Amino acid sequence: MSQSLASKLRRQLSSKNATKNATAIILFGAIALTFVFVGMPGNDGGMGVGYVARVNNSLISIADFQTQEKQISDQMSSLFGGQMPFGAQQNQFKQQAINQLVRFELANQAAQKERILATDSEIKDYITKDIPAFQENGQFQRERYSNYLASMRMNPGEFEAKLRKEVNNLRLLRLFEAANVDNKLSQEQANQMKAQKMNLQFLRIDREALAASRKASADEVSKNMAQDGFRKRVEDRFNLTKGKFDQAEQVHAQHILVMTKQGEASAETKALEKIKKIQSEVNPQNFAAMAQKHSDDPGSAKKGGDLGFFTKGKMDPEFEKVAFSLKPGEVSQPVKTEFGYHLIKVTDKKTAKTAALADHQNQIASQILAEDQLDKDIKALQEAVSGGNYDEVAKFQKDWNVNWQETGFFDMSQDSIAQLPVEDLGFVAGLTKEKPWGAKVVSGRGGESYIVKLKDSKTDALPATAVADAGPEGRRQKSFGFYDGFIRQFEKQSTIQVNQKVLQ
Repeated sequence: MSQSLASKLRRQLSSKNATKNATAIILFGAIALTFVFVGMPGNDGGMGVGYVARVNNSLISIADFQTQEKQISDQMSSLFGGQMPFGAQQNQFKQQAINQLVRFELANQAAQKERILATDSEIKDYITKDIPAFQENGQFQRERYSNYLASMRMNPGEFEAKLRKEVNNLRLLRLFEAANVDNKLSQEQANQMKAQKMNLQFLRIDREALAASRKASADEVSKNMAQDGFRKRVEDRFNLTKGKFDQAEQVHAQHILVMTKQGEASAETKALEKIKKIQSEVNPQNFAAMAQKHSDDPGSAKKGGDLGFFTKGKMDPEFEKVAFSLKPGEVSQPVKTEFGYHLIKVTDKKTAKTAALADHQNQIASQILAEDQLDKDIKALQEAVSGGNYDEVAKFQKDWNVNWQETGFFDMSQDSIAQLPVEDLGFVAGLTKEKPWGAKVVSGRGGESYIVKLKDSKTDALPATAVADAGPEGRRQKSFGFYDGFIRQFEKQSTIQVNQKVLQ
């Protein structure tokens, strides 16, 4: 059901046709695609004065920036007949030039990632056959080409690299146009996909959770700990995970809170007066009752102000500083935090303790034994499913207490199912009522695995197909929307830095 963007688009447009459509759009910077980036880093990222921006590992030069800025300025000037001064707008033109160049580079990198590339022969044909400025009487003139390169202070390799980006970007846009043409046939196919619906059953196999749910017997642990190899595995596991067994210093506290708003002097004065009054009446014995009656913290007040045990770094710094300084049974002076004023009572403390292997080896041994058994059972399960031995599935379900779940009905046009987050739904198309089982254990996006079988399928009545042709301009706008969304998605995964010095 899901395919890569490139595989979907390549089927619908040949590379030659895509390139030929670019004849009228030539020379670097001619595709003016305005794109405003929000929150791009302001440092120059080590680019130096010769570059205005970095898009992932590609740099955008000052020369390209100046060319783009001049083009924008000339375009705007021509709109106003050359009469309007643009001094005040110059910074806006600079920002627009950078945005366009960054957008252009993002589009090129996105095309490369999807393997939508112009070949060397296409670039050669483009230069020699499709650029009018290099032609005379229908023939390529090398002298014109050389003079243009000299005027632009470029060598052939630099020009061809820029041209390759132009063609890559244009091809990407043309592919989106070809892939999003409204027609009756495509609408009928989409309707048929939506009409076909399935409800799947699945067993979710979460290795970590299942292993943690089982404990080996004391005899089994003792038997295996007598073996040098197994004992070494336990020691290695302990050394790798020792941090989670170490015990940090902890304090068990209760508190009474009188809330106030920062910066409101009168409210803070009243809150301080109230907490001092409570302090005059509270003692270690009645602290819980006073918290239930007076505390503004609804979560803890009903529990007598109890906050349980906590380590350093979990509470407001000022609150934490006082709590860890008190002895069990002591009540603090009023403590000011961003929430208001507190009275704190410490009920217990646990000192920091470094974990010892002897204290945890049985727990670790039991975990390793459970993991080993689960790995054997999962391997047997994979072989059973591939071989059509579904009795083994029932045995695994019973042994590990895994229950069947359902996706509910979904249609075949969907690329994903919320209840079944697997990497690829392609296997679904092969499930039928006669052969309901999936041919293999499928992998989930979170590292878990799934056994899947068809529970039910149905075909809804097809809706009448009525397609109103949006016309060339409507189709172009629709395809550009998809194209724009694709570039924006790639931008989210990219690192963009702008040299702010060029905007000053």
